[in-house]
Amino acid sequence: MINSAEEFVRLRINEKLGEYLKAAWDEPLEVWLEELKSTLICVNG
Repeated sequence: MINSAEEFVRLRINEKLGEYLKAAWDEPLEVWLEELKSTLICVNG
């Protein structure tokens, strides 16, 4: 499972096909929900 937005980006720009495909096929929903929560917390203080 991809654990952060940074990991997702690193995998997506990776030249190794296996790494790239991990970003394409892993379930990132939990990661994005956490990113949204942390962004909302920062914005709303």
